[in-house]
Amino acid sequence: MPSWTCKICDQAVELGGDDRPRWPVMAYENCKLQHHYVNNTCIAYAHLEVAKELMMMAAKPLQSRWESSCQ
Repeated sequence: MPSWTCKICDQAVELGGDDRPRWPVMAYENCKLQHHYVNNTCIAYAHLEVAKELMMMAAKPLQSRWESSCQ
């Protein structure tokens, strides 16, 4: 069965007969964008650039907090 590997989470999932990913529970639980699904499919599958932007936006507050604690 064909598969797709997420460029964000580096997880491989099987593609169904309709060429859409089949997300087993374990893959969903380890997904870094699990709150950003479109029609039960991770946003990285159809919109990789948007997924990358979401990851960068999520990392910025953490980086800002780390920088302010070091001063």
